[in-house]
Amino acid sequence: MSGSADIDLTAANQVAAPPPETVPKEASYDPARDRESVRAKIALWLLYLVIGIIALAMVGLLANLIDSATLEKLATLVLAPVLTVFGTVLGFYFGERAGKAQGSPS
Repeated sequence: MSGSADIDLTAANQVAAPPPETVPKEASYDPARDRESVRAKIALWLLYLVIGIIALAMVGLLANLIDSATLEKLATLVLAPVLTVFGTVLGFYFGERAGKAQGSPS
């Protein structure tokens, strides 16, 4: 290697000191953020399910794939329980939020 200077790395003054170790700050785990995220996802999936059931029922009815009597039976069998669960989830979700806004513990 022409023109390059040789460095003696065995000398103490030539070696760079390692960077100081940094200890990450530990924050306590707060499940509230994850809990709200999961609740919102459940509510959205139930909303999508309700919209999908209604859309499929309307398409089937408009395309004459099913008659109104069959649609009524299917709605009673499928849509009623899903709407009940959806209403329960929404009531719980917004009821808890209203309770927190008023300052009551949950």
